[in-house]
Amino acid sequence: MLVRYNPDLFLLQEHWLTPANLYKFDSHFVNYFSFGCSAMSAAVEAGMLRGRPFGGVICLVKKSLRYAIIKIGTCILVNVYLPCVGSVDRELICDDLLSEIDALCQRYRDCNIVIAGDFNSDLDSTDNVARTVSEFANRYAMIRCDKLFSKVYQPTYVNLALNQQSRIDYILASSDCHITDFSVVDPDINFSDHLPLFVGVKCFTSKHDCIDIENRKSVPKQKYPRWDKADHNAYHRYTGDNLVPLITKLNAMLYSSEYHNDRIDELYDNIVCTFVNGEKLFVPSHDKNYYKFWWTEELTQLKKAAVDNNRIWKAAGKPHSGRRQQSRLKYRKRLRECEQQSTLSYTNDLHEALLRKNGTAFWKCWRANFEGPGKCVEVENCVDSDVVAEKFASHLSSAYTPNNAVRASKIVQDFLLMRSSYCGLPLTVDHVIDTELVSSVISHLHNGKAPDIAGLTILNICLTVIRQLLLFCVNCSK
Repeated sequence: MLVRYNPDLFLLQEHWLTPANLYKFDSHFVNYFSFGCSAMSAAVEAGMLRGRPFGGVICLVKKSLRYAIIKIGTCILVNVYLPCVGSVDRELICDDLLSEIDALCQRYRDCNIVIAGDFNSDLDSTDNVARTVSEFANRYAMIRCDKLFSKVYQPTYVNLALNQQSRIDYILASSDCHITDFSVVDPDINFSDHLPLFVGVKCFTSKHDCIDIENRKSVPKQKYPRWDKADHNAYHRYTGDNLVPLITKLNAMLYSSEYHNDRIDELYDNIVCTFVNGEKLFVPSHDKNYYKFWWTEELTQLKKAAVDNNRIWKAAGKPHSGRRQQSRLKYRKRLRECEQQSTLSYTNDLHEALLRKNGTAFWKCWRANFEGPGKCVEVENCVDSDVVAEKFASHLSSAYTPNNAVRASKIVQDFLLMRSSYCGLPLTVDHVIDTELVSSVISHLHNGKAPDIAGLTILNICLTVIRQLLLFCVNCSK
């Protein structure tokens, strides 16, 4: 069927696959995007599978290797990649691609068009593909951004090894499109032969769309302090300078028999404020997996050397020989080696966990490297966050509502009556809470746990001043 009909879309039912096996569609149909679900989720969650599998639907959408189109407001954005010189049926492929784009543009006549990408042809030449693209641009009154903003020839393809350069990457825009800026970017680190193009485009949306965007709630992202990337010396200097007067007050309260809750709360708030401000100033906070865990100081130095040599090379007029290429290749080679070593590292961890028959360590490593985060997007056929929150609130409210209000009130009264005369067991020397006990409990806490309501983590609590304050609060509560 694939060879004979070459369909653009498959609508498949009863594939019988479990959620963990849906990836097989991507493996067996590499030229298609897969969208669907499994009907076996509940059966898998219930335990061992028994009997005949059932259900499941999937849609397979054919990938386009040459172009992609999106619509934003009043703009149609087209990303194209035309075949290079020497490709089989090059002109025919270009004609078909432009015909498909033309059909979509006819559908959205009231929108501006922006076409950007690798045309693999110099549009100033007499090449047949260049002539076809120019005719398409003239039909829709499109202008070239490189001619609009720059009169100087700037190549977009540069291959120093072959000593070749040309301009084959372009951005075409409708004459009515509001273009604010355009430039050919030459970054200090670029492993591609092509230079990126930057363009500023103003897309206008309808009033209804603007209202929806303003009312749309952004999903909060949890950020975590990365103490391994922090400036520890600056953090310790800041907290030390601000905690010295607080420690003096705390010691005075420890040796005094009189204390007030307001003074304790004030002292605690000042200590927390010091830690929180120091963390904001000197400890970066980012999402999970923001940093490459395999990145090393060696890579930082190699990258810096590559950037410095590239700037010297540009200042010298971009000579064809020199240290710039060697530095760039050395950084690129080491970068790939570190990436491969990271893969080898977690492969060894999986192997060792299997040898030790440590199931917990094996699955922890497996999920960290091969499974994405399980994100629930639907609750009882609802995807709106406010509606989902109301459903959870209603469910929890009903779950914690007593079946018999009179009986529940009677139980509370009985508890309060028994609590009034309760004195507990006598306290002995073994029950005394001192600094050593508090320190021992804190030292056994695990890193990586969620912060408390004030934003403090175990790394903050490990400091001596917090231990003293905790001990003082415990003693005051006796």
